[in-house]
Amino acid sequence: VVPNPYIISAIWETSWNEHNLQFTGLSQQATIKIFNSNGDLVKTLTKDNETSIMEWDLKNEYDQLCAPGVYFYVITSPIGSTTGKFFVIL
Repeated sequence: VVPNPYIISAIWETSWNEHNLQFTGLSQQATIKIFNSNGDLVKTLTKDNETSIMEWDLKNEYDQLCAPGVYFYVITSPIGSTTGKFFVIL
């Protein structure tokens, strides 16, 4: 996951409402489930293309920007699965 931590107010952000975090090193097919620190599912991303990168706009299933905090992810693909965490900071 890059960047980690994700700083919402970082200088590289082009506007106040466009945010992108990247999951890298992915296989052609992958499913990414993102959970908040309470264990609630925030977003499910599905990838089926040749690139090794999947971007997330930091929005939940209701198109709302996620809150600052610790997030956990589970990536599953035909070659296996992995887990990890990242931080979102104001």
